[in-house]
Amino acid sequence: MSSYEDLEIEISRCLCKKWEVRVLSSPIDRPRERFEPPFKKKGFLRRIEDFESLLLGHGGSVAGTQREALARELGEALFKSVTPGAMGSTVHRCLHDLGLQRGLRIRLSLGNLEGYRPEIAGLPWELLREPDSEAPLSQGTRNQVVRYLDTPDPVVPMEITRPLRVLAVLSSPQHEDWPPLDEVIRDHYRDLRAKLRGQLDVDLHRLARPTLNELTKRIEAHEFHALHFFGHGDVDKETGVGTLIFEDEDRGPRPVSGVELAKVLESAKKRSLRLAVVNSCQGAMMPRQEGQYRWAGVASALVAAGLPATVAMQFTISAEAAHSFSLGFYTALAEGKPVDLAVAEGRRQMGNDAADPTDYEWATPVLTMRSRDGRIFRVGDPESPREVRLGVLTVAGHGKEEISEEPDDFADLSFHFAKEIKHLPDRGPEAWNREIGPDLEVFLRPYSNTTHPIVLNLAVQCSLGFAAGYFLPAKAGMPVGVRQRGTGGTRDWWPNEEIPKDAQQWPERPVEILDLESPDLALALGISWPVANALRDFLGLGEKERANTAPRVGRLLVAELEVTGQEALRGGGHASQLASQVATRLQEQRAHGITGTIHVFASAPNALLVFLGRLSGVLGRIQLYEFVEQENTYVPSLVLPLETGSEATE
Repeated sequence: MSSYEDLEIEISRCLCKKWEVRVLSSPIDRPRERFEPPFKKKGFLRRIEDFESLLLGHGGSVAGTQREALARELGEALFKSVTPGAMGSTVHRCLHDLGLQRGLRIRLSLGNLEGYRPEIAGLPWELLREPDSEAPLSQGTRNQVVRYLDTPDPVVPMEITRPLRVLAVLSSPQHEDWPPLDEVIRDHYRDLRAKLRGQLDVDLHRLARPTLNELTKRIEAHEFHALHFFGHGDVDKETGVGTLIFEDEDRGPRPVSGVELAKVLESAKKRSLRLAVVNSCQGAMMPRQEGQYRWAGVASALVAAGLPATVAMQFTISAEAAHSFSLGFYTALAEGKPVDLAVAEGRRQMGNDAADPTDYEWATPVLTMRSRDGRIFRVGDPESPREVRLGVLTVAGHGKEEISEEPDDFADLSFHFAKEIKHLPDRGPEAWNREIGPDLEVFLRPYSNTTHPIVLNLAVQCSLGFAAGYFLPAKAGMPVGVRQRGTGGTRDWWPNEEIPKDAQQWPERPVEILDLESPDLALALGISWPVANALRDFLGLGEKERANTAPRVGRLLVAELEVTGQEALRGGGHASQLASQVATRLQEQRAHGITGTIHVFASAPNALLVFLGRLSGVLGRIQLYEFVEQENTYVPSLVLPLETGSEATE
């Protein structure tokens, strides 16, 4: 479904002060009839509370049957209330004559609701359903019911280029009145990133500290197209005012009303911000007491203040459903679809992922908008593919905040190395090939087919720096740069950079013949510090005995700079040049009879390891090693291509 026919229905008082329901816009005609709310005040509250209690309830088929029956009752009652008399004929014709061809957007406008009627505005209109039909109108993508606010200033779609920039505010105040959400937030952000993996048209950023001051600074300094809030929400029972619970400077709760948040977002709204997604309990709930201010809810207050659209939750929503909605919603929005079509895609994703066919969580998201056709963006392609930034962390404490917060996608594998010795996996040496390597491959492989340039931001052991390049092979064609840290600062290194004239080159060293009967070769790669002498000791070539885990190798290739150290490499071009020369020499050795394993012992910056790994897919079996300072020896780590089980470390 790429577009909708429009049917705008308004419920409001006429000049005679009686309640009316009328068609303001349709392809057919514009009838008007007297309106009767589907429920009396007490009945409204009871049915809504019953449905809310069943929505996330468990209990097998009985609960599912009750949920389905109540949803049908509510949906059909809502439909009958807006289709009395001639209204019914118009709505029916729109649905069945026009909606079957293009789908139908039912814009529901509640007028000014003079003398606020909660049993009208507070209803779950998303459940709207023709009597005896198979499903509610908004279930799926054919038709959609949206809440519409008619304002004198029209919404003009903003011209943006991909990617869609989303700022995530994830709040977990530490206070006895609010259950901590740290673990839930971690899972939400991780799963949201995982679900958006490969969706390069969505650029997700996280606000490091979810305070109002930090939000103000961030949106003033950077342009974002959508704000995504995940955390607690609340509604004052007496006033009906809805709030989102941010954190204060001490991580205590800081309630923020929709009106207050709208003021903070005012300048961002004028520049680029067009949408807020409020993923909190009751974020879209309308006041449920007569006489309360209609726009007291968070989502409605933001739209009333001029934001083109909000998506918020009218009931409690499970984490799984929230993730599914976000995936379908943001992906569709980044493709340039109208916001109501994006909501439809989000609801469809929720339905596809739901384990229970009687699940009605798809009805929890509520779209409120000022745009008549749902087009709040016009999305164009950037002049060149944007860089995709990927972060991998295995060594805790080494740039963790930057690596986890800034990239488009992030893999935290540090839990594999919980012990003090950072080069030894917590669950034994077999974990390198059974768990750690596969985890890294699963994270990186989806990006091996992209045409976008990739920047790797790594805080990892040498083996994993090499493996990161191996899983993004040069033959795939995408440019790969490395975020490199040094005494001169931090910047992205690319392999096509100019090479300084005084950059060191490999000293000419012949390959040493050690054992004519062994088909294996050992590579000593020394840049950050010398490797050759420690390797000789490990192999038993010096005064020390051969280590128990040392391989029997036939040849030794030493690639070690005369002056080693963190500043020995002079940029990405230099790193790429040295890596290419080593790869060429290894290929030459393959051509001269080295048919066994290549054993790699390396001390080098990430950039060189990544660039060498990218060229190593044609070299056959490679065994990587880590140097354990505490034990002054090498230990085997990853085998490439990946192997599992004990054979990987024999």
